[in-house]
Amino acid sequence: EEHIDWLETQLELIERISEPNYLLTKLDD
Repeated sequence: EEHIDWLETQLELIERISEPNYLLTKLDD
């Protein structure tokens, strides 16, 4: 159970970090 919680937290962080980066790459195009 704890491991799953950790994984979900990691995925949330990745989404938060990657969203602005993704938008920046779109603007670069």
